[in-house]
Amino acid sequence: MDRTNSTISWTDVLWSTIILTAAWTVAFSPMWWPALDRWNSSGLMAVIIGGLAIGGAQWVVTSRRFGAGAGWALAYAVGWGAGLWCGFKFGFISPNPLPMGAAGGAIVGAMQAVSLKRDLRSAASWVVASAVISIVGCWSGVAFGNWTYNNGSGEPNAYLYGSALCGLIIGFLTAIMLRALTAARNPAEAR
Repeated sequence: MDRTNSTISWTDVLWSTIILTAAWTVAFSPMWWPALDRWNSSGLMAVIIGGLAIGGAQWVVTSRRFGAGAGWALAYAVGWGAGLWCGFKFGFISPNPLPMGAAGGAIVGAMQAVSLKRDLRSAASWVVASAVISIVGCWSGVAFGNWTYNNGSGEPNAYLYGSALCGLIIGFLTAIMLRALTAARNPAEAR
């Protein structure tokens, strides 16, 4: 069986969820804050490296099933940077999850759809799904981070908990969506 023509398995869904949760947690870790506060070249590098780490983590799972190359991780880096910029630019006390998720998810989805269109007829649906999933994940992460902060957790821990939940949701839902798209391509294999 050709790897690029197989369906995303439930094991892939599990690993994607675990890997993306870990990547989001590390990429949004408070250890990067000094660089982000300055938002100079080192801050920009922290954002790009965070996006590349998350995109690379997702690529680990998707490369087994699609012909996705380095562009997959690069797409996440660009979308992550744009999403973070929008979230903090339009946020008041904490990042605004709606523009953060919408901008990041739409950019990531559009760029990754280029890789997916070779393998999937409905790759355009990935753009919409990516934006919606990112909004849900970002909103949930920000809400949970705010809740933990308001209930006695320090700011660094609130960001860690919020980013972990965001990564968990985005990792799980994107893997489920990719499973659905690949199952539509290979219905006999999805059973």
